[in-house]
Amino acid sequence: MRCRARQERAAHNLAAALATLPAVAAVDTLGPNTGPRPGWTVEATLSRPSVPPAVTRCLAIENASLVDASPKAGTHIRIVATV
Repeated sequence: MRCRARQERAAHNLAAALATLPAVAAVDTLGPNTGPRPGWTVEATLSRPSVPPAVTRCLAIENASLVDASPKAGTHIRIVATV
């Protein structure tokens, strides 16, 4: 139970941190089993064609794993991270 609470907190902290970055156009947090992954997932759309260092730092601070970074609609990238 504690582990789940820690993961939930990390997911929400990550989403909040990403939302403050200028390169991030949108952020969404998905709970366990809501999407295709069993744990907490954070999805973000970046308004640039690559993942900037500030995004990578946010992931590292919350000990999140980047599981996908795919092009989306021209110059945007969609990232998916799990905690």
